[in-house]
Amino acid sequence: MMQPISRSTKSRVKPIASAIAAVTLTMPMYSTAAILEEIIVTAQKREQSLQDVPISVMAVSGDQLTALNRNEVSELSKSVAGFTVQAGSGDSERAVQIRGVGTSTFSKGVEQSVGTVIDGVVASGLVASFLDFSDVDRVEVLRGPQGMLFGKNASAGLLNVVTSMPSNELTYGFLASFAEENEQKYSAYVSGSLADTVKGRISLYENKRDGIVENVNPDVSGDYNDRNEWGANAKLLLEPTDKLSVLLNYRHNERDYSCCYRPAIEVVGPFASVIPSGKENTKINETGTGSPNTADVDVYIAEVNYDIGENTLTSITSFTDTQTYSNITATGLPVAVLADNSAYDDVNQITQELRWTTSSQETVSYVAGLYFYKNKLERSQNQLFTPLVTGLSTTSGFSADSAVESKSVALFGQATWNISDITRLSLGLRYNDEEVTLNQSVTNLVGSASFPNPERSTTVDDQSVSWRIIGEHNFTPDSMVYASVARGYKGPGANTLPSGYTSAEPIVAPEIPTNYELGLKSEWMDGALRLNANVFYTEFEDFQASLSDNQLPPQFYLANAGSLETQGLEIELAFQATDNFFLSANLATIDATFKSFDGAECYPGQTAAQGCVGGQQDLSGKDMPFSPDLAVNLFARYDIALQSLPFNAYLQGAYHWQDEVQYNTNNDPKTIQDSYGLADLALGVESKDGMYSLQLFVKNAFDTFYESGYSTQGSDFGVLLAHNVEYDYKRRVGIKLQMDF
Repeated sequence: MMQPISRSTKSRVKPIASAIAAVTLTMPMYSTAAILEEIIVTAQKREQSLQDVPISVMAVSGDQLTALNRNEVSELSKSVAGFTVQAGSGDSERAVQIRGVGTSTFSKGVEQSVGTVIDGVVASGLVASFLDFSDVDRVEVLRGPQGMLFGKNASAGLLNVVTSMPSNELTYGFLASFAEENEQKYSAYVSGSLADTVKGRISLYENKRDGIVENVNPDVSGDYNDRNEWGANAKLLLEPTDKLSVLLNYRHNERDYSCCYRPAIEVVGPFASVIPSGKENTKINETGTGSPNTADVDVYIAEVNYDIGENTLTSITSFTDTQTYSNITATGLPVAVLADNSAYDDVNQITQELRWTTSSQETVSYVAGLYFYKNKLERSQNQLFTPLVTGLSTTSGFSADSAVESKSVALFGQATWNISDITRLSLGLRYNDEEVTLNQSVTNLVGSASFPNPERSTTVDDQSVSWRIIGEHNFTPDSMVYASVARGYKGPGANTLPSGYTSAEPIVAPEIPTNYELGLKSEWMDGALRLNANVFYTEFEDFQASLSDNQLPPQFYLANAGSLETQGLEIELAFQATDNFFLSANLATIDATFKSFDGAECYPGQTAAQGCVGGQQDLSGKDMPFSPDLAVNLFARYDIALQSLPFNAYLQGAYHWQDEVQYNTNNDPKTIQDSYGLADLALGVESKDGMYSLQLFVKNAFDTFYESGYSTQGSDFGVLLAHNVEYDYKRRVGIKLQMDF
């Protein structure tokens, strides 16, 4: 039976530690033969039970993601409360957020506040992290600053993806899924021994889907916001001795799709009668032939582990090549406004990690190592506005080339003092030496205003110390409380936007978080019930954000946006009620606000009485975007034994609910999504030998319309308000077949 993976939960800083303690003290004693499976994670660079890890971690197994038909990063929010993905005009414009914090900027010279590590290697950029979840063993979501052990930055949290390893025995299988809008998902794998000391695994996937946004333009018809991608992963595991293992890993991912058109909600001006609009509108009227987005990612990894006594020496070497292209010309108007808005990015990344891990049974156990990181981005960008936009007398645009090279050398370590069998104290330190170099040149097109610095070269060198202190104590063999304080770090960010020439700093200052956390890990009813909870408070200084000058056309630039704070409560429950009935729930209540953010851009139409002075407003005390105050995820599965048949049946349901949420940094009152809930249901059969399963599923069973983001524009563009819609903005029905041999 598929065992859903447990997940941790979040917290608001209130006096609720006593409430958590009261729950644990009054939990009834109950005995059942059914118990929850142990969850193994690598959140501290060693394999541990989730219940023994004194940080806020949620883990979702690959089996659960497959059972729920969720193979995109954006769908994790329906399994992990407090995890959100900000919609964008393409992969490189999206942003992952944890506890309401993530990096949202058009500049490609800045790294994400939420890092992504795949098979031990940090992703070279946001595009490289938006992989398909096929053949994944588990996905771990680590909340709070995580740069201590995981290579680089991760000031707000980390997405740690672990793909499946080669098996001892020969196994192979495939999956085929079909749903509305011609959605097709295929995946296959083969794994096993090639020789006595050699194992291998190869997996492939392909995803296709027709566009979900219809173009009603009579001259250029078609559907946009489709899905078209494929990928492969190959692993070769060499084990010449009992002490030595060498894992060679190659991954390739490709995307080629037209994205991301935003249908209009409100339209004014001369085109109001021909542009479809409305609250649930999914149609556009565009002259363009699509906004192409392509991504091509190749990752090469060599991991060597050598056991010396009870200790392990690990070396991880990686090279990543990422190439992306986009030409996002969609404006929502049936006339050509953006003749060109293309960008080509070529990113090469090299990492090297050396790590020494001692036995966890020592009085003082530790992980220590050296880390080297080099990332080079070469970016070519063109933007051309036509005179059709009100306020422009002639063609306006630019052509720009940017090169950003980031280097990082670090010493890191975390030691745990086992004071007694039930009490432990951990200390982590990381020293970073960061160097960021930016080289830019810009060419003005006819009619464009002059840039003050057509060429420039800047280098910033920064040193920092990050640290973490954790105390933990077991009140019983199955319950542990912990308290921690951590100071994180996210390195300097380079401004690759041409409009950045007018900003004060071509390379902005580092982003520094400080996190306080109090948590509980516990199991009850002889292992049938798992309860994890924590409260947290995090403050960020010099948060890196994208700002706009509110001109026409708008010019964006990177800047330090002052400070912000996020605080809340996270709770996770998992209950194996009987051998065939499982229930789980997780919730996050989060208050994420700008603590200090003077000089933010105004929203369209904002008046002086509403706080807009000179095109700027003070957002201090206002909400961070893409962070609902409350999010809840529920899951239930009931297995039905069919004694006289060669298969069993099951019913399952998942429900995601979130409070209203602000979708724009500028806190525009028009860009608030009301609270909503989504229910996914499934009915399936599984052979008793586990060789095949067939599932009929329904996404968004109650046909609840919702939006994943908004965009606002000035009245000069005609479209006042537009929205992002996801595939399941309406009810979708599908069927899936899975075979494993």
